[in-house]
Amino acid sequence: MPSRRDEGGFTLIEMTISLTIMAVVALALGGVLHSGLRALGAAKARTQGNEIATQGIEDLQRYGFNDLGLCGSHTPSAPPAGLADLAMLPNCPTPVPAYDCNTAVGGAVPLAQYTCRRNNIDYTVQRYVAWVDPVHTTKRLAVFVEWDDLVGNHQVSQQSSLRAPDQGAIVGLAPPAFTSPPPSATASPNTLVLAADGTLPAGSTITLSAATLNMNGAASTGVSSAIPASRTAGERFNLTVASASGFPAYNGYPVKIGGELFTVLAGAGTTSWLLSIETTSTSSLTGAVKFEGDSVFANFDTVDPTNANPQTSTALLAFNGTSWAATVNSTAGFVFSPGRQYVSFGIVRAADGKASSAFTSSAIQFCPAADPTCINLKDPDVSVSSPTAVLDPSGALVAPLTLTATTRYVNADDSVIVSFSTSAGAVSVAMAQDPAAPCPPAGSVRTNTQCGWTVTIRPQDGHRFSTGAKSFYVKARQLLPDTDPITVDYQSTDAAVSTVTFS
Repeated sequence: MPSRRDEGGFTLIEMTISLTIMAVVALALGGVLHSGLRALGAAKARTQGNEIATQGIEDLQRYGFNDLGLCGSHTPSAPPAGLADLAMLPNCPTPVPAYDCNTAVGGAVPLAQYTCRRNNIDYTVQRYVAWVDPVHTTKRLAVFVEWDDLVGNHQVSQQSSLRAPDQGAIVGLAPPAFTSPPPSATASPNTLVLAADGTLPAGSTITLSAATLNMNGAASTGVSSAIPASRTAGERFNLTVASASGFPAYNGYPVKIGGELFTVLAGAGTTSWLLSIETTSTSSLTGAVKFEGDSVFANFDTVDPTNANPQTSTALLAFNGTSWAATVNSTAGFVFSPGRQYVSFGIVRAADGKASSAFTSSAIQFCPAADPTCINLKDPDVSVSSPTAVLDPSGALVAPLTLTATTRYVNADDSVIVSFSTSAGAVSVAMAQDPAAPCPPAGSVRTNTQCGWTVTIRPQDGHRFSTGAKSFYVKARQLLPDTDPITVDYQSTDAAVSTVTFS
């Protein structure tokens, strides 16, 4: 049968064109598929990067505020903007334990740099812990994760902030400290003979002196701009003052204007301040701007007619915030026990409430009026141990610290107290009698019989120390029978120094 001219089919040209079109489409689809796979891989890599960043910030958040910081040579270089004021930890372990990012197990201190490998990609992690404010009440935590994949180089980050949970946790500016020469309490005459009622007689004085670092004296200046007539606690306003001379160069300290309290939030060191209003008032306000200064004070062990054993403080004054002095004489009315006493000195900084303390290196000798040379004074005799202790990076005890003392001329109704300096100030703790070496019964004649005392300072007590050798002052106090409620019934004290080495 003859063929028809319109019978279906493809010519060679048509076939060539069709194959070409199909090839172009296939190549286009392949490119799209390849790009899609690359994008999918990049998305998976980014998901892993975000997970590593989340894990890194969550690991930082498990540390307590005082343990949250970076260690020595393990800190990252060239911190990003806003993270330059790094929070550094003291007493870092060597070497710093590695961080296992695959199981979220961290070491005793935060690790600043490490690498995580996920799905054949190495993720480089840099972590920062930095101070947010000059007074160091808040820490910023930041984690940066960087990696390379088929698409290129990438970085993700996460940040959060953590505020100090309480005043004692605020690390603050460079800490206040006593400098050389150490604080002193000098008696004139050298041996103080007490009056019959235990007070200092006329003509006797105790001169107190101390030198400090990172402290400020009192300051005053005038107001050069208007103060809001209506003020609500918590509100803020800008104030121009006549002079910044004498005022602290850091923010966060309190000032008073006309008896009302404000806080300098910003502008310290200049004459343009941002103030926070601390009290609500609608009265017009005039007067000078006053900073009452930081505080340095001396603590004495005194007694009262009820046989209580209080501590009496007297403030030291400074015109320059560096050299402090005061004098105690008969007009102070302090009542002392005969015996030896080490005087403790304390610092409190107004801006952040941080404290420090120190004791005099030598004791003052008080003699009773009936025995002006103390020859017949039956002083208790104290000897103490000198243990060692280990601190964690925040300065807290790793394990309990036990201190022991041995006394003579002390009965069961007498007391032994240990005093020591911490980063928050001086602390006094009563020692307990050692059952293995009991003291003679209460009310018995005091003899040369030896008895033991002990005290344990625990990590949970919350005390923080710096490394090095520290003096612990142990005081034994005899207690006479209460024969007259209006007389002082403490007879005599004695003191000894224990050296505790912290590492």
